[in-house]
Amino acid sequence: MVRRVVIGADASGNSVLASDERLPDPSSGAPFTTIWEADEPARLPSDGSPPRTRVDFFPPAGGYRMMHFVLAPGFGIDDPPAYDGHEAGRNASIGKDLILRDGDPVPGMHRTSSVDIEFVVSGKVDLEIDGGRTVTMETGDWLVQNGTRHAWRNRYSEDCVLLSLFVGAHPAPAAGPD
Repeated sequence: MVRRVVIGADASGNSVLASDERLPDPSSGAPFTTIWEADEPARLPSDGSPPRTRVDFFPPAGGYRMMHFVLAPGFGIDDPPAYDGHEAGRNASIGKDLILRDGDPVPGMHRTSSVDIEFVVSGKVDLEIDGGRTVTMETGDWLVQNGTRHAWRNRYSEDCVLLSLFVGAHPAPAAGPD
């Protein structure tokens, strides 16, 4: 299980333990666990209550999502994600938040209207980008993805565990090679 500790402030501005709880482990079914999220910039002080959010998987401009992902061996290889609006283990659809190209010949390629900051906690995973180029991300590596096309592929024998921060950005018009 993933432990989330949240510190907030009381009415006098003193720091307090707002919550200390176990969240579902992503390896127990869904490939991710949401750690903390908001649909707009934080307002401080905060009592540590979870901010209200819409049900979208990715945040709107100014919002953020912090998630813990586990990409199992074979993820994105034999059965690349179709991103067809399937349910993502919560009341959100990953598919509707992705920017896809009609008839894309590369399964699983997508982009989002977000800056994605990712840290590889353990394992390794291949990040495919345009032009068929692959960047192997290994334990300890950081990635900054600036709303660009990519696909995740775990070609290795162990889980890849990622910590991901998605920061919502204003969407650009669809772009990229055809």
